[in-house]
Amino acid sequence: MRKQKWFASLAVASVVATTACGSGGDEASGGDQAVKIDVGGLPLAALAPLYLGIDKGFFADEGLEVTPQQAQGGAALLPAVVSGDMEFAYSNTASLITASVKGLPVQIVANGNDETHDVKKASSTVVSKGGGPIRQPADLAGKTIAVNTLNNVGDITIKAALEKSGVDVSGLKFVELPFPDMLPALEAGRVDAVWLVTPFTQTAKDAGHQEVLRPFFDTQPGLNIATYFTSQRYAKEHPDVVAGFVRAMNKSLTYTNDHPDELRAAVKTYAKIPDDVLGKMPLPEFPAEIDVPDIELTAELMRKYGIIDKLPDFKRLVRQGA
Repeated sequence: MRKQKWFASLAVASVVATTACGSGGDEASGGDQAVKIDVGGLPLAALAPLYLGIDKGFFADEGLEVTPQQAQGGAALLPAVVSGDMEFAYSNTASLITASVKGLPVQIVANGNDETHDVKKASSTVVSKGGGPIRQPADLAGKTIAVNTLNNVGDITIKAALEKSGVDVSGLKFVELPFPDMLPALEAGRVDAVWLVTPFTQTAKDAGHQEVLRPFFDTQPGLNIATYFTSQRYAKEHPDVVAGFVRAMNKSLTYTNDHPDELRAAVKTYAKIPDDVLGKMPLPEFPAEIDVPDIELTAELMRKYGIIDKLPDFKRLVRQGA
């Protein structure tokens, strides 16, 4: 019998630091019974490798029956995994760094996605109102910028990218808005600029707004953005399942990189993105390897900007041999 729905984990969000219940899926008995696992995520294009991997049978080949579970927001995924309501989930790496520093028993096991190495295909942008006075990075000094989550990958990379351009970031102001609400706020003049990721970047360009900064790319081309994680307890108690998940996920990432048209087709099955946007929106990269130096860079920036007060134990945070 399947475990309770993942959203019940919200009730234990306040105690996830001390809660790490066992897994909800049973190990396969014999060679034919698949191990059932839930993998949490968001309706983003970056989740396409997971869906393609299921469709292509990469997880089935490892004896895994994967059920994707979509959350309304990323904040629900950490407690869901730590409490045992999900076995794995997708998260931006900055959130996992913060969680690890706070003592939450999370472990990165597979790569999620990286920023592109091609500046023309940057998937993360800061845009200002079309025809307005904010046209270049220096114009953002002292301005108010909307991000989807404060003290996370958006404002971290905005500051890092601006500092690389010699811009004083001390006067920046950040406000938190959901991505769908950002362009209306920009057009109404409630914020000076907004930070967007694909597919919202393409929507902004189509509306005639100005790209001012590419935070991920400008911080570092190919910067690691997100990864898949599990709880340390699950990793310890189910090493064979974790190893199988990693092998399947790595095949999925490689396949997705090599088949961008299938990626776009897969996105249509789980995300509501208009066809005209989906067909031309920039895509991230999906290397199979976890870029530990990039994770260390992100953590250093987080400490520099006061989001964390110490670095995590990287050997504990990142699965060894991943």
